[in-house]
Amino acid sequence: MIFDYEIRSEIVEVARRLYIKGLNTTYTGNISSRSSWNGSFWITPRYRDKYNIKPDDLALVDIESGKRIMGGEPSSEVNMHIKIYRTRSDIKSIVHAHPPYTLALAKILSSKLVDIVDELFESKFYIGKLGIVKPIEPGTVKLADEVSSVFSDPEVTTVVLLDHGIVSIGSNLYDALNRIEILEHTAMIKILSTLTKYMIS
Repeated sequence: MIFDYEIRSEIVEVARRLYIKGLNTTYTGNISSRSSWNGSFWITPRYRDKYNIKPDDLALVDIESGKRIMGGEPSSEVNMHIKIYRTRSDIKSIVHAHPPYTLALAKILSSKLVDIVDELFESKFYIGKLGIVKPIEPGTVKLADEVSSVFSDPEVTTVVLLDHGIVSIGSNLYDALNRIEILEHTAMIKILSTLTKYMIS
């Protein structure tokens, strides 16, 4: 299948990067990007090893109807992707990951996690405004509604789902991936600097 091969290949590459960097486990996380065929998007398949997926494994989903057009069974979070794309036409790609340092810090800081974005120049520049969503069961319509509602603010680029993961958007896949990496890097620095402070004092 040569249709949108470059887009699908980028999704596969990003999935592998997330796994290699420990930002997702084998079956977790999901990634999507708008198709060149207007009104649809490609998304990673449900319950598949993200390191070994191939471009032909991805599902093509219609944004308006929510129906699968072709490909494998889409991710269990497909409704979240659908509703985010419906909310903002400027969003071209979505990456959902589970970075451990960010989630650990979120357990402690909860809604105050938004304050760490201002602690590094890179996070202020690349992330901008961070959104927070209270714990909601993964894969549910309720979660999809809540996340898309937060993204309705055009300044929000990244949303932390407490006790779950992160959803980042971008004008391309690498913008979205970079925001997740920057936020995780910021969380690591925050945790390490706090531990160092206690060790010295």
